[in-house]
Amino acid sequence: MRAIDAVGNVDASPASRTFTVDTTAPDTTITGGPAEGSTISSASASFEFVGDPAGDTASFECKLDGGAFAACTSPAGLTALADGAHTFSVRAIDAAGNVDASPATRAFTVSTGPSAACVAAQADLAKAETALKKASAKAKKAKAALKKAKKADKPKKKIKKLAAKAKKAKQKAKAAKSARNQAQSEVNKFC
Repeated sequence: MRAIDAVGNVDASPASRTFTVDTTAPDTTITGGPAEGSTISSASASFEFVGDPAGDTASFECKLDGGAFAACTSPAGLTALADGAHTFSVRAIDAAGNVDASPATRAFTVSTGPSAACVAAQADLAKAETALKKASAKAKKAKAALKKAKKADKPKKKIKKLAAKAKKAKQKAKAAKSARNQAQSEVNKFC
């Protein structure tokens, strides 16, 4: 650019400026946080991300699920996440205001409740405890009947039959206790 005064004198050392037209948006990459498709057991998550080229990335915008993009920094912490599927998105913005048109995304699931295996193990334990109570009650009743028959001096055949019944009831109670212990072990394992 050169200046010319009112009488036509031309500036001998014209001013110049060099500039670059930047229309290329940066690219965004998520570098840390829950893995794609993973399930986390916490209601909070943190994501780390970068823009490329790094020196040209001025800022970032993040969003969760269908929310609006808002200014954020890396790492971005998310809290109070509801159970269920989520998608975290982030986009880089360069100094010229160019916005990454294809934000980086990461899909993940939050599951803070008990796992399906835990719920099933708890149900099995409840059934096993009920079965143990019934079996123990039957064994106690059979033992009492045997004791009463012996005390009343019942015939040997009757006592023998009651003894066999008491023995069988005791074995069932023992098996029920073993099943209950196994069910408790499963609850301890999955819950």
